[in-house]
Amino acid sequence: MALVIGVRKGARIYLGDIPLTVLELRGYEYARVEVGGACFDISDREAVEVYPKVLLSCGAPSSERLKRREVFIRYAAREQQQRDRHLQEGVLTKEEYDSLPGIEEPYDLMPRLIFEAPRALTILRGELYESRVG
Repeated sequence: MALVIGVRKGARIYLGDIPLTVLELRGYEYARVEVGGACFDISDREAVEVYPKVLLSCGAPSSERLKRREVFIRYAAREQQQRDRHLQEGVLTKEEYDSLPGIEEPYDLMPRLIFEAPRALTILRGELYESRVG
């Protein structure tokens, strides 16, 4: 059974207590990750063992997701242009502009990593792992 996780560059995921950090993403086909000081090039073509008994690959999205991502990218560009225009026209102050939340891609449209691992191994997003550890 596989676990699929949407990721951004810089994301941290824990394999048990070992952090996996996403160093680079190129579309849906390629990722470079670091696990325990070692770097791995990950693709959508073949799974790579990044930790004992943990295989990792990139997830190729469905054509529907690709279309939805294109729509999101156009939306994000328009939203950013509008924010910039409001700053230039004085509708927003610099402080208000800087306090606006970022325009972040929804997890379901992000590049995805596919983990194949023993069920006994806990795999958690960094935020969840770190909130549990304290």
